[in-house]
Amino acid sequence: MKALFITCLLSFLISTLGGQYLMGQKQIKDFFLPMEPQGSMVETGTWGINGQIWGDKNVSPRDILNGLEDATEKKWCYWDGGIVKADDGKYHMYASRWAQSFAHSTGWKDDSKAIHAVSNNINGPYIDKGLVYPNWNGGNSNWQNGRGHNITALRTHEGKYAVVTSEITFGEIFLSDSPDGPFEYQGRITYDPGDYTMGHIRYNNPADPTIYQHMSNVRIIRRPEGGYLLVARSTAPMYSPNSIMGPYKVMADRVFAKYTELEQGYNEDPTVWRSGGMYHIVYNHWPTATMHHFTSEDGISNWTYRGIALQKEVDKIFKYTDGTINDWKFVERPGAVVDEATGHVTHFMFSVIDVHKGSDGANDNHASKIVMVPFDGAAFDCYMQNIIRAEKGLVPIDCDKQQVEADAISSIACPASVKLKEEVAISVNYNATRELDLNVELISASSSAVEIISTSTIQIGKATKNINVTIPAHYQPGDYLWKVWIAPKGKGKQYLISEKTKAVTVIDPSLVPSSLSLTPIHDAYLQGTSPYNTNDLRVEAGKRTSYLMFDLSNVRGKITSAELTLAVGTDNGSGEVQIHLGNGTSWTESSISTSNAPSKGTLLGKLTGNYDLNKTYSFTLDKSAINAGGKLSLVVTHVSGNDISFASKETVGKEPVLKIEMSDVATWLTKEKTSMVKVSPNPFNDFIKINSAEIVKQVLIMDMTGKQMKQMDCNVNDLFISTVNLPTGMYILRIQTKDGGWITEKIIKL
Repeated sequence: MKALFITCLLSFLISTLGGQYLMGQKQIKDFFLPMEPQGSMVETGTWGINGQIWGDKNVSPRDILNGLEDATEKKWCYWDGGIVKADDGKYHMYASRWAQSFAHSTGWKDDSKAIHAVSNNINGPYIDKGLVYPNWNGGNSNWQNGRGHNITALRTHEGKYAVVTSEITFGEIFLSDSPDGPFEYQGRITYDPGDYTMGHIRYNNPADPTIYQHMSNVRIIRRPEGGYLLVARSTAPMYSPNSIMGPYKVMADRVFAKYTELEQGYNEDPTVWRSGGMYHIVYNHWPTATMHHFTSEDGISNWTYRGIALQKEVDKIFKYTDGTINDWKFVERPGAVVDEATGHVTHFMFSVIDVHKGSDGANDNHASKIVMVPFDGAAFDCYMQNIIRAEKGLVPIDCDKQQVEADAISSIACPASVKLKEEVAISVNYNATRELDLNVELISASSSAVEIISTSTIQIGKATKNINVTIPAHYQPGDYLWKVWIAPKGKGKQYLISEKTKAVTVIDPSLVPSSLSLTPIHDAYLQGTSPYNTNDLRVEAGKRTSYLMFDLSNVRGKITSAELTLAVGTDNGSGEVQIHLGNGTSWTESSISTSNAPSKGTLLGKLTGNYDLNKTYSFTLDKSAINAGGKLSLVVTHVSGNDISFASKETVGKEPVLKIEMSDVATWLTKEKTSMVKVSPNPFNDFIKINSAEIVKQVLIMDMTGKQMKQMDCNVNDLFISTVNLPTGMYILRIQTKDGGWITEKIIKL
C-alpha cells in the first residue's frame, strides 16, 4: 500500500510538471510489442509435481521458453543478464543464478554465480551451459567458485567477448576470444572520480563491509569513435578512451541530479545504449517501481530527462500476442538489446520474480527468471529523433518511411587548410535510400555568414561521393568550418537529415611570409646575481651570461633555417660564444634573476674567433630544436677568451635579430594532419580528449583572436580537458609533443 501511494504521488507530481517531461507524448513503454510465445502457454501448478511449473497465479499461464528460466524449479533462480550475438548467429546470454535451496534475499548475496546460456532465437529458450569462468587460471581453479552478480556482457572493439561482474565482487572483467570461453580474468575495473566523489563510482559506506568499495550495476558499451562508456548504480557517465579495463573517469554528475523534483535516492539498475544517433539511460527507482528515461547526444554531457519509461503498477508490458498478461511482482534490471546490424533496440530483457522478494523462500514454488520483451526500436528511434529535431527547429522525419539513420553521412575527408580560389577535393561517405541533395558550406568563425559553395546529388546506395569545390575569391583569410549535409531532393536546410563538420583555415597565399626577422621582446644579462637591463648584453666566461626572448607566434610553417645575428657593442673581445636553448620563459628583462633565469638547454650554435667593434656576427642555429609558435628563450654564454659586449635591443640599429626561414606555409598547412594525435569529439560540448602516440608536454586553447583561454602542462599520452567554462565558438587547439613539435587543430564548442 505504501509503495502504491508513492507511485501515485510520483505520477501526480510528474503530470503537473508539463511539457518538459513529454507528458501526453509517447514514452518508451509505448514501443514495447506483444510477446510471441516460443511454445505452448503453460499454467502454474503445485511445485515439483508431474513437472508442473512454479509461480503465483499472476504469472499464469506463461511462456516458459521465453528468456531464461528453470521452469520446474529443479535447481536455479536466474537474474541480471546481457546478450551478445556471436559470429555464428547464436545468442549468448551471460547472467547470474543461485540455487533454489536459497531464499531470494540470501541467494543473490551468498550463492550468486555467473553463468552462460545459449539460444538460436533472441527470445529464447536459453539453455544454461554452466559457469562462465570454470577454467580460470589455466584450468587450475574456478575464480571465487564462480561468484558473480550484476552480470552483463559486450563485445570489445577488438572483437573479444567481455563479461562483467559487480555488486558482490569489486567490479571485474573477464575476456575470451570465443563466446563459449575460456574466459580469462583481466582484473578489477579502474576508475578516476575526477571532480566528483567515489560515491559516483561505487558503494562508499564502510558500515556495510559486504559491499563497501564494490562497484554496482555496472553496464559498459562501446562508443563508435573508440573507447567505452560505463554507467553504474549512480547513473554518472564514466569514460575510458582506450581500454575496457579503464581508467574510467567520471565525466558528469548523476543524470537526475539537476532534476530536483525527481527522487534523488534509491535509484538503481541503469541500462545504457546508443541508438538513433543519441545515447540513452533508463534507471529504476525501486520503491515506486518506476523507470526513468534520459538522453544525451554525446553520452557525456547534457543528459535530458525524457519522462517515465515504465511504471510497473501501471504499464503491463508482459503481454502476449493472444492477449494474456503476466503481472510480475518485481521488475528490475532492464537491459536494452541493440541489433548491431540495424543500430536499433529490438528487445528489452528484465529480471522478474512472481512474489515479493521477501516472500520467496528456499525450496518453495516461487522463483525468478529473465524475460525478453520485443521492442519497436526503429519507430522509437525515429520518434526520439523528431523530438530532438523539434528542439533544433528542424522539420520532422517521416517515421512511416522509417528513414532513421538509413540516410546518413558516415564520414567526410576534406583539407584542413585551403587557398583562396583554389579547387579542392572533398570525399563524402554516405548511405542513401533515395536521391538526396548533398550541400557543402563554408561557415565563418567570425561572422554568422553562411554560403553554400556546392550542391550535388547522391544516388541510392552505400557509396563515396567525390566532389571538387572552389574557394571563393571574396572570402577573407581566417578560420572556417566545413559543413557537409544532406536533405531530401529539392528541400531546404530545415529538412536536414545528416551532417558532418570539420575545421578549415582559408589562406591568402600572397599574405603568407616565407621568412621572418624578429627582434627580442626581452633581453638582459646577469653578472653573478646582479641583473642588468642596459644597451649592452655582456658575456664573460664564468661571470656574465646574457638572455634573449623572442615571440614566435607568427611562425606558422615548418622552420627550414634559423640564424641569430649579434652586433658588437661597446667592448670587443675574443673566444668561443655559445647559443643555447633556454629552458623557460617565465622571465622579463625587468624581473630576471638567478631564480627565474632560464637554464641552458640544447646547444643551438657557436662561433670561435675575434669580435670587433661595429661588426655583426651570425650564428647558425639548430632548427630542429626550435618550435614554431609560442615564446623562445636563448642563453648566450662565453666559454673562453676575452669578455665581449653585444648590443641589446635598446641600441637602435644594432638590435639582435633572429631570422627564421619557413617552407611555404600554405603548402605545409594543407598536409594531412599526422595520425600520431587524435582529438575528439570535434565539435565538442563539455570536454575534449586527446590520444597521442607520443608524450604530450603542453596543451593550449586559444580563441580566434589569439587570446589564451586554457593551458595545461602535462607528461602523458592521453588526457581529458574540461571545456565546461568555454563559451560557444571556434578555438585553436595547440598540442606540443615530447619532441618539441606542435600540432594545431581548429575545434568548435557547440
